[in-house]
Amino acid sequence: MEAALPCEIAGEACALSPEGALLWPREATVFVADLHLGKSAAFRAAGVGVPESITVDLARLSNLLEGADAERLVVLGDLFHAPEGQSPHVREGLLAWRRSQPGLEVEVALGNHDRRCGALLEALRFRASRRFVCGPFQCVHDPADVGTGARRDAGGFALCGHLHPAVRIADRTRSFRLPCFWFGEHCGILPAFGSFTGTHAVEREAGDRVFAIADGRVVAL
Repeated sequence: MEAALPCEIAGEACALSPEGALLWPREATVFVADLHLGKSAAFRAAGVGVPESITVDLARLSNLLEGADAERLVVLGDLFHAPEGQSPHVREGLLAWRRSQPGLEVEVALGNHDRRCGALLEALRFRASRRFVCGPFQCVHDPADVGTGARRDAGGFALCGHLHPAVRIADRTRSFRLPCFWFGEHCGILPAFGSFTGTHAVEREAGDRVFAIADGRVVAL
């Protein structure tokens, strides 16, 4: 695992991983968002020829968890892409991965793509709900569902996914996007972990902290 960048979030000593994960060492916890497992299988079921990505993504996740000495994994939504992507190959790959992580606690903040995936979540022994509190953090998929005022404050600092955030970098000859972590006053949004996902360029406001992933490093912008 590449070196993670230390970062304080909600008063906690955390670190941002080049793999796109937020590490919380004090609680041996790793946060990731938007894996979209089975997306390539869903595309193939629709007649679109794309390579399978689940094996690569689960291997990346295993290496990340091992490197972080993680005891708990929190998925901030869109663990799956769609029920149509739950091919026998995808299901068996996930179940085999789960058998390789017998002591790992897994919690999922259900995302919009996780609908109708409850049976597989149960088979994997993952706890799942639309939102839950994890220490000082409120875990929810969509930043739009964080809430405002007392409802927001009662849940703590929100950690979310959904947007697949990226920043646009330009020089004199070219422009490109880099996936990023995006932290505002009350909410932090993680980049998509899945390798078969797009990105969405974000418009940061004054006071926001943005950390781009580039060349295997996390860089504060």
